[in-house]
Amino acid sequence: MSKLDDLYRLHRLLDGRRTGLSRADLIGAHGFARATLARLVADLRDKLNAPLIHDKERGGYRYDTTDGHFALPGLWFTADELLALVTLKHLLANLEPGLLDDHLRPLQTRIGALLASRHLGAGEAASRIRILAMATRRKNLRHFQIVAGAVLQRKRLAIDYYNRERDQTTHREISPQRLAHYRDNWYLDAWRHQKKGLRSFAVECIREVEPLARRAKAVTEPTLNRELGSS
Repeated sequence: MSKLDDLYRLHRLLDGRRTGLSRADLIGAHGFARATLARLVADLRDKLNAPLIHDKERGGYRYDTTDGHFALPGLWFTADELLALVTLKHLLANLEPGLLDDHLRPLQTRIGALLASRHLGAGEAASRIRILAMATRRKNLRHFQIVAGAVLQRKRLAIDYYNRERDQTTHREISPQRLAHYRDNWYLDAWRHQKKGLRSFAVECIREVEPLARRAKAVTEPTLNRELGSS
């Protein structure tokens, strides 16, 4: 484990605590060497300006803030988190090229520098992870981000949806439940308020979408799996 990982691990143990952590617990239960712990405490205080104190009355080290929280300056990830982030970004780029590029691009340079400084081989993801997708037509997913936002924020949507079989577009109010990627296509599982039932919508067939302020109707996962399938 690198020095930065040790520092971040100590920070996560301390962050948000109302009571202190004793030296004995940090050394015994959490595995910090005595000299390493002393160095990390000094680095948090002197290099990162952390309000870290040793409070005997509360049992040991803690952040001297109202709620016990302290935000480390900058962008912090452990080695495992950095590798997971790069891998996830690569997987998503292969599933749907360009989908989140505009949002992730500002982070890429910073993440690349962090990976390089810690010799983690960011460039390996592209050559070492292969995703063999089926040959499909180019899809229009211009509404994907609005749809995904509604799923995560639990908000209703008003959509104009194109039905290929009937060659017609209808207006619907839906409560998004979850997104699924199946055979190179994105599907939105949602509750239809007019029909009072569940249905899967192909995201590429959503012609227009309007986020609504109303809270989405909640449907349990067992019900979704039973009526729409778990895959």
